[in-house]
Amino acid sequence: MSMRKGNEAQDGTGNSNGCFSHLKFVLLALLITWPAWAQQATTLPSWTVPMTITLSGGSQDAVKLGTKAGATNDLEQGTDVLNPPPPPNSFDAYFEITHQFFPQLSEDYRSDQDSTIVWKFVIGTTGGSAGTMRWDTSTFPIGELARAVLQIKQGETVLANMLSSNSLNFTGDQSLQIMFDLPPPSPPPPPKEGCCGQSAASVAGLNSTVQPVIEAAINIVFFLFPIMLLRRKKRCTKQRGA
Repeated sequence: MSMRKGNEAQDGTGNSNGCFSHLKFVLLALLITWPAWAQQATTLPSWTVPMTITLSGGSQDAVKLGTKAGATNDLEQGTDVLNPPPPPNSFDAYFEITHQFFPQLSEDYRSDQDSTIVWKFVIGTTGGSAGTMRWDTSTFPIGELARAVLQIKQGETVLANMLSSNSLNFTGDQSLQIMFDLPPPSPPPPPKEGCCGQSAASVAGLNSTVQPVIEAAINIVFFLFPIMLLRRKKRCTKQRGA
């Protein structure tokens, strides 16, 4: 009996931790093999696109659109910027929102977790003059939003793809929509024919059947692990006292 106790004392840190060595190994293995579906969803990045509108006579206005954490479709103090009155004899460019007192914004930010956003963009009191819109998407996170679409539209007509161009000519007053859309990822291709002549449908059916079983098994293991650890601790305590 004394020899076994001595071996336990020499295992690990020398404090009879050998009783728990195999449990540590099990826990480490579970953490390493924890499935990807258990991870939290990836947060979408925020972004800002500044725009400059210039008429042929030289008058100019500037606006910004984009996304920010915590923003909504409404007016947020400290996030959105109200549109100031235009100078005399000048045109005005702004984003239009639904608000009883402040329906016009020069900077309009929406939620960075929305996959589809539409801004109502208005250019008014131009007197029929021609002009040019220019924008800068150099800081747009195209690497993280590779599937994203950012377009200027008039009704169902697409006037410009803002991620592949940087300007748009116009004449007279404009009532436009700027649309951001992030389509979902394409579904994976159907599985090829499995071994032993299994069809793609049978392999897919097997996967859909097996995955819930694996998930349930992992949940059971994580539920039982504290109980196993407590019972092992009591057993080791008795061995040390023997």
